[in-house]
Amino acid sequence: MNGIETTNEGEDRVLDRTRTTVSARTRRLVPRFVRRCWSLLLKAEERVSVKTKMTVVLFFVMIVPTAVILYMTETHPSRDTALYLAAYLALSLALLGPLAGFLSRFLVLKDIREINAFCMEVKRGNYAVRFDLPVEEEEEHDILRLKRNLDWMTHLIGSRETRLKVELEKTDHSKKMFEELSQRDPLTGLGNRRLFEARIREMAYRSRQNGAGFHLMLIDCDKFKQVNDVHGHQTGDEVLTLLGTIIRESVREQVDGCFRLGGDEFGVLLPSRDDEAARVVGERIRIRFRTSQKYGCTVSIGAAAFHPAPGTCPDIEEELRALITRSDKAVYVVKSMGGDKIILE
Repeated sequence: MNGIETTNEGEDRVLDRTRTTVSARTRRLVPRFVRRCWSLLLKAEERVSVKTKMTVVLFFVMIVPTAVILYMTETHPSRDTALYLAAYLALSLALLGPLAGFLSRFLVLKDIREINAFCMEVKRGNYAVRFDLPVEEEEEHDILRLKRNLDWMTHLIGSRETRLKVELEKTDHSKKMFEELSQRDPLTGLGNRRLFEARIREMAYRSRQNGAGFHLMLIDCDKFKQVNDVHGHQTGDEVLTLLGTIIRESVREQVDGCFRLGGDEFGVLLPSRDDEAARVVGERIRIRFRTSQKYGCTVSIGAAAFHPAPGTCPDIEEELRALITRSDKAVYVVKSMGGDKIILE
């Protein structure tokens, strides 16, 4: 089948080249003056109404032959008038089919085909298609006025479609922006608890599929209540914002996830089974935060690894609750030791 299609395509290309060559030769053989006159004649024909065309056709089909027969009967009275009428009738019957085709095209079919081709382009979504029309005049026939109205209609449709696309893009942008805002903590810019719950569940399902685990790291700000009581809530917000910035800058962008879970509690998701890599990230956050502010705040960090159970299918929600509980216990252990440490379960 591929061979046949290739052969057909080759034949089509040869035919196209042949038509192009013949057309070029025809243009060279026909004088430029004749081509220009023919072009002017076609443009003038577009301005003529169907009624005028019908009048011209009836004149040549009915009046002219009748006048010729009358003239021949008058100049040659000895001949039989019936002979002329019979010859006229026979010639009319012979030319009936070709003449009907020519007249239908001359009167309406050409315009109908142009309008149909125009509508097919609009149906395909090409609203830039236009008729090649002469300069508008006050008195024009109905078909020419119809073409102008179709041009204007496609212009309006194209303009409205463009405006609609712009509005849809604005709406889509606004939707994405609101979705982003609904998943972000307004103070720190980190993901909120809603995004955290969706992301940890997604990572758990993915871990079950590929067998890879991940680490959950919970971070709690030490002495934060003291900062609020002594320096005020605005200073407390500044400390939380600083901690959020340090956490975001200490993890891999678009790989690790960092979240504010509420109050002075933060969470980090690390798609890695390596305990040492998780410890390095936690130490980086701990040291940077302790040395970046003057209020004596530190962080207590507890981390736990999620490893999908082989050969079993326990409830994913129970596994996640157990993971969060283990990380939480590690945080409390650090706090009981005075904070400013990291423990991996």
